[in-house]
Order: sequence, then C-alpha cells, then structure tokens
Amino acid sequence: MSLAKKTKLALKLAWAVIKLIKNPNDISPIFNVGEFKNHMSFRQALAKARADSELNALFNERYRSPKIHDMNELLQLPANSLGYTFAKHMQHWKMDVVFYPEIDDPTNDDITYLRMRSRETHDIHHAVLGMKPDHLGEMSISAYYLAQLTIPLSAVLLGVGFLVATIKKPWMIERLVESIIQGWNLGKTSKQILAVKWEEQWHRPVDEVRAELGLDIKYETWQLPHQREIEKIEKAKLDMLLNEKSEDQATKTLSPASIFARSYN
Repeated sequence: MSLAKKTKLALKLAWAVIKLIKNPNDISPIFNVGEFKNHMSFRQALAKARADSELNALFNERYRSPKIHDMNELLQLPANSLGYTFAKHMQHWKMDVVFYPEIDDPTNDDITYLRMRSRETHDIHHAVLGMKPDHLGEMSISAYYLAQLTIPLSAVLLGVGFLVATIKKPWMIERLVESIIQGWNLGKTSKQILAVKWEEQWHRPVDEVRAELGLDIKYETWQLPHQREIEKIEKAKLDMLLNEKSEDQATKTLSPASIFARSYN
C-alpha cells in the first residue's frame, strides 16, 4: 500500500473514530471504512484464522446461517439449551435479530467472509460468553476477539472505548480495564469461537457447548446488573473521593490558630 493510500486510510479511520466518540452506540462508521480490509492487520487475522483447522474448514465451506433466527421458536426449547439461552438473551436486552448490515462486496474473499460470519454470530457469542450487550460487554468481547485472532477492528473499538471513558465517564475506567482483562483472558484460554456452527446446535445444553470450548460461565447476561446501575455506583465512589479530597485540602489551608479556634466553637 502506497504512502498516499495509507494516509487516506488513516484519515478515514480517524474520522470514523471521531464519529464513534460522539455516538458510541453507532459503530457503523468503522464498518464503512472498506479499504481497511486490505490492511496487513486484517491479513494477519486471516492467517491466524486459517491456521485453526476447524475454522479453516468453515472458510472453505463458506458456511453461513441458513435462515434468520426465529426467537419464538428458540424460546420453546428447554431452558438449559443453547437456543433458549440465546433467545432469552436477545429478549431480555430487547435486541433485534439482525443488527449488522450485509457487506456489499461481490468478491466474497476470505476477509469478507470472516467479517460477515463474525457479524452474524456476534450476538450468539455475547450470550455464550455471558457478556452483556452494553459498553462494558462490547469492550470485553472486543478484547476476546483480539486475543483469539487479533481482529483489527476490535483493537480500534477498544481504543475508542478508552477515549470515550476518559472524556465522558472517567469513573468507569477501572471497570473498563477489568472487562477488557476478563475478555482477553477468556479469549486466550478458550477454543476458537468463530469455528462453531451455532445454528446446528440450538437443542444442545448450553453448558455442554461451553465446556467443549473451554468456557466456565457463572452467570447468564440477564442475571447481571445493567450498566447504568454500575455507573451509578462508580460515580458515587468518585464523588465521595473528590469530596474527601476537597475537605482534606480545606483543612490543610487553615492556619494552626484557626484550627484551634474552630475546635472550641
């Protein structure tokens, strides 16, 4: 890639990041940077994907979801099944079945397939990994993807996550780091999550499917607190800390005489 093309790509990516910072709920700007798929970081992710025998077989088959998932149908399955767990996750968080747009790329090359398969299974991954579809959960799953395949868009999203937290919600930085560490460690220790044909295993016990991947998930996403509750707690901690610091500073600025006088008032 020439210097001019690299510069153009960097500027487009920077503009996409700015849009993400303004509205973290809309990640479409990142997906619109189509030229990014030819970058060496994507080629690295593809090489790692091809190195996994099961995922490599999926690439060769070009396996895709045979149909749109029917949530009502999946909710009729046993409560401990993969299908029910996924449908319950989607129902609880009031999510649409189709979230990511189709990729308009007639070449259907390996990178295009990797991106499309990642998108159509993303919500399933959230449910299987026990990661909520909120900002912390997205950071956690981005770290998971990064650990498994060094997917470049995941790295970009993590960078944006830190920028958003630093600028808008600094009291959430520690929670953000904890979520990233959790996702990274899980991604390093579990089997390749993109290699699974989830759509053919809806009836199976979800714990059994998780065990095959090396996952030990303690809670389902609908059993976890909403992020707004976590933010209230963390914001209250910060407010208390700042108030304590202000009081300490006020005490330090008083002269010994004034401190003595106040103690007898």
